Amino acid sequence: MFLEVAEGNRFAGAGGNRYSYIYSGDVNGDGQGGNDLIYIPRDASDIILVPCVISCVTNSVAEQSAALEAFISQDAYLSSHRGQISQRFGAVNPWYNTLDLRLLQDFSVGGGQKHTMQLSFDLMNVGNLVKANDTPFLVQLNQVTPIYATFSIPENQLDAVRKFAAGNLKVLAFPKGQNTNPAEGKLTFIDNGVDMQTGTVKLKATFANKDRRLWPGQYVDVVLNLSTRKQAVLVPTKAIQTGQQGQYVYVVTPQSTAESRNVETSGTYQNSTVIAGIVVPACSMPRQWRCGGEGRPSTERVQSSSGYPYFS
Repeated sequence: MFLEVAEGNRFAGAGGNRYSYIYSGDVNGDGQGGNDLIYIPRDASDIILVPCVISCVTNSVAEQSAALEAFISQDAYLSSHRGQISQRFGAVNPWYNTLDLRLLQDFSVGGGQKHTMQLSFDLMNVGNLVKANDTPFLVQLNQVTPIYATFSIPENQLDAVRKFAAGNLKVLAFPKGQNTNPAEGKLTFIDNGVDMQTGTVKLKATFANKDRRLWPGQYVDVVLNLSTRKQAVLVPTKAIQTGQQGQYVYVVTPQSTAESRNVETSGTYQNSTVIAGIVVPACSMPRQWRCGGEGRPSTERVQSSSGYPYFS
């Protein structure tokens, strides 16, 4: 049986302690070691160094000079007193903080005569666990409304996207497992470089997401709508074959026989392909083709106002 949970903190802070930079040993020969203040060189030419062997490893003059310069540069006192003998107790320690966390949990055990046990969990210097820009994040805040979806396209499609980008291109997002009622957004970002490893360009779309259907980290299927072609001829993608003279489909003639016709395609969406042109104008299309959006068999080739041939 849980009785009580208690939490406690302990904070300790200190700073301002002064210290001196000194040589190791008796440098000035006064018979006392460990109290001779160091000279802070201006640069490598201001001090004479010789090769030094430490733990059977020889440290060259260049290595020692680089290490000394790095040490002086990272210290505010040393870097501001170059060319001088360091002052006695001239350097000051920075302020430091320590925060300890303790959690206590009381348990009640026993029958008629109850006994209470206490479990203690101590986390010493809890602040030491927090670092700037550390991963994984201690706390991560995600924006939900609006929300952004990032996706990529092949680099050979970049020109088409840039051509229509000024028209506030519509982007549809389908959550995984759904193929209807997509979330609608707009294209808001085109990366200024091509990924050399994948040959793709990164795009970003913005969604109002007022109903919060989309969620940070969620995978979605994205459809970027570049333009709308009215009364376009759509055929099942699997009906298009490839031969020596290019792509072709089988059509039904007025004599109810099947013949192949060379065609030009203009994009694919899901399981359908747009027919941009056909070699022989007078033919009849299979009934499962969606001609002019009404599903009627084709009998005549005409030219649409948008410049794309269609059948009606």
